[in-house]
Amino acid sequence: MKQIKHHTIKTPGSWSSLLTPEKMVQKANTLGGIISLNSEIFVVESRPSEKGRNTIGKIDGDQFDEILPAEANVRTRVHEYGGNCLATDNKESFFYTEFSDQNIYRVKPGQKPTAITKCEKLRFANFTFDQKRNALFAVMEDHRKSDLDPENSIVRIDIDTGNITMVVSGHDFYAYPKLNSDGNKLAFIAWNHPQMPWDGTELFLANLNESGDVVESEKISGSADESVVQPEWHNDSLYFLSDKSGWWNLHSYKNGTISNLLPMQAEFAKPMWGIGTSYYQIISETRIFVTWCTQAQWQAGIFNPVDGNLKKLELPYSSFSSVHADENQIYFIGSSFTSLPEAVRLNPETGAYSTLYRAAELPISKDFLSIPESIEFSVGNSEKAHAFYYPPHNPEYALTEGEKPPLLVISHGGPTSCATATIDLSIQFWTSRGFAVVDVNYSGSSGFGREFRDRLKGNWGLVDVRDCEKAALYLIEKGLADPQKVAIRGGSAGGFTTLCALTFTDSFNAGASHFGLSDLEMLAKETHKFESRYMDKLIGEYPQHKDIYQSRSPINSAEKLSCPIIFLQGLEDKVVPPNQAERMFEILKEKGIATSYVTYEGEGHGFRKSENIKHALEAELYFYSRVFDLECELEQPPIEIHNI
Repeated sequence: MKQIKHHTIKTPGSWSSLLTPEKMVQKANTLGGIISLNSEIFVVESRPSEKGRNTIGKIDGDQFDEILPAEANVRTRVHEYGGNCLATDNKESFFYTEFSDQNIYRVKPGQKPTAITKCEKLRFANFTFDQKRNALFAVMEDHRKSDLDPENSIVRIDIDTGNITMVVSGHDFYAYPKLNSDGNKLAFIAWNHPQMPWDGTELFLANLNESGDVVESEKISGSADESVVQPEWHNDSLYFLSDKSGWWNLHSYKNGTISNLLPMQAEFAKPMWGIGTSYYQIISETRIFVTWCTQAQWQAGIFNPVDGNLKKLELPYSSFSSVHADENQIYFIGSSFTSLPEAVRLNPETGAYSTLYRAAELPISKDFLSIPESIEFSVGNSEKAHAFYYPPHNPEYALTEGEKPPLLVISHGGPTSCATATIDLSIQFWTSRGFAVVDVNYSGSSGFGREFRDRLKGNWGLVDVRDCEKAALYLIEKGLADPQKVAIRGGSAGGFTTLCALTFTDSFNAGASHFGLSDLEMLAKETHKFESRYMDKLIGEYPQHKDIYQSRSPINSAEKLSCPIIFLQGLEDKVVPPNQAERMFEILKEKGIATSYVTYEGEGHGFRKSENIKHALEAELYFYSRVFDLECELEQPPIEIHNI
């Protein structure tokens, strides 16, 4: 006789979940990169339990043999967002940026790291090893004159002496210095204000003399309306990704001719928030491992540039990062909606792959995972936006007939970023408690081509807010959400969209701003160099368009707020200073609206420490439980809520 499983009947949003905040941070290590040395594989592992420290280890099965001392931290602050800051000499050593002083260190497995540079107020990233001169080419950010407007350049660092020689300067920003195999040519990316690297960059090719200095250089590709990323050499050919067609496609430059090798309506790259990211690798003249994105989900394949054939690989991943090649093998970090990031080795000839290492295991059974549906909905003007809809799911509970769950709308950061096609335990945290979640790819998100990305230009705070509102209304109309329990949350730029939605629409009943913007003028005056002209394109030039900055800033229309908001803020945030959250909080408190302001010492733009990640989850859960009158499984209130 078939056994019938009986579900517990309980108000959605009040469900108990095995995915506790403790479990989420206990084994929450993540992978930040993969690299090989002498046929051995190493990964960068980030550890929230060690205050967000990044370390390097050799992997062998489940073994992670750390090669750095406990106090070392592999992380660069170039552009504040950082990125790739690890390289090898292909013999015996690694080179990395140490977070505490931003200097370059050398480490040989089994030995202690030694500092190569010993400078103050300099930052380094995106290394290329120069075997010919025993040197590193790198992007350098010089803060000696100014923290708000540091000078960026490409430099050469002598590994034996630590001497730093300027190689290329004059542009506002640089990335991807890449030497050819002979060491006599250097390719690099550069761009100037007010461009962001996804708006327009330029690819340069420089001839070097024996010392490694530039003799002459020429622009190969790129413009104010063309974004170029990741140049790679193979013999006498230079490959790169360009969105001149409207999509980041793979191109080549050979004998003075540029060719679009894979003209597809697909993105082979992401916006360059982190410097030096790798999306493809050249294996041979007839084989290139490529990854590409359609509808925010990634695939991988082997491309033959000779005959133009692209063979899609059947892999269980919808997200790829840190693509690396060595000895005809491909390595990458892969993940999906049901698997955490793992280090993977792939044989490009056979397509066979194997998992080399996982930094963490799922803290719950896959039976508890809510599998999202990719949805598309109308936002007006014959335009559509996209989202991943996660239904509430917990095998111990079920909705009763006609019962509608609370809805959590997520507005991603960036705003030139995207809702990703990979597992996010912070989403499962909510769905396993009976919340529905919609992760919105609003107009301006990446992964849908340049035209979709450019919708946000001049319209930040408008179309993103509209699309998040439309996503919520779409699900309400389908009977998939309780219209009286709709919350919106977001971090950074997503926090701005959240605050705008709560200020200028009536579609939401509560919200959570994680280090979000509320005052655009303050950001224009105080933020770091990388993003200091970002809003020229998103809003308009400042102060010429001061009136638009003021009218779109939620802080100037706070009297329109009428629903509860919780603010979560790092006190060392240089991107969005804490005073923005403080001012909004004080206004809400004076208006008598339920609100909380939760701060974290030692945290910047985003929370890295396990205890703070845990507390932020508990705080937001408790906040919603009070304002939506839901049961809360927490024994002690983690925060104070004013005006509740």
